[in-house]
Amino acid sequence: MSESVLVVDDERIMVEIVTEFITSISAADKIDQCSNGKDALKMCLTQKYKLILLDYMMASMNGGEFVISLRRGSSINKETPIIFVTANEEQAKPYTENFSNVIMINKPIHLKKFTDALNFFFKK
Repeated sequence: MSESVLVVDDERIMVEIVTEFITSISAADKIDQCSNGKDALKMCLTQKYKLILLDYMMASMNGGEFVISLRRGSSINKETPIIFVTANEEQAKPYTENFSNVIMINKPIHLKKFTDALNFFFKK
């Protein structure tokens, strides 16, 4: 079974950096990308993901709104682990405390912490 990851960030450079980290440790067979929470929710209806990496501050639907919608909805990804990759620690923190399988990595990304988190979810 192929393992897919979804990377959601409105900053293109962050999508590229996160994608490169995932690729560098061969964590996923497929990496989907999008720039906002609304598009991510649509993608979560049709594709099962092993992991979702998500920014907090985005236009049209922020990361917190995405987590609430995903966890309360009927998506096939309702229980999929989520890593917030964000500089907005205080805003994202309640979601890590109140929803299961949601953790946070602060920007700027520390490679060791990020790799450890990916390896945890991919059990490498």
